[in-house]
Amino acid sequence: MDSYFRDNPPTPEEIAKWRADLTRGWPYTEDDPEPDFFDWTPDPDRSATTDSIYLLKATGNWTEEDERVAFDPSKPPPRPLAELEAEHDAFMKELLKNAKPL
Repeated sequence: MDSYFRDNPPTPEEIAKWRADLTRGWPYTEDDPEPDFFDWTPDPDRSATTDSIYLLKATGNWTEEDERVAFDPSKPPPRPLAELEAEHDAFMKELLKNAKPL
């Protein structure tokens, strides 16, 4: 697949469609793959999600945001570390300001 996409890079429209398909099969987990039985009719939404994940990864367009959307769209995006550290420092400063010595 790698050589195909190297010679034929995906268009922005294709990438947008793949990203839109990420939530079709939600909740998606890698540890329960679709059964591969001849008499089993696959879920088209789940298949679209699986294909989109493979295509985004194969083309090098897979991002952390795609990972979050595909595997847990209910979670908000992670906050920057600097913001979390500043919030923690302010909390500790306030906590120590009101602390009484033992």
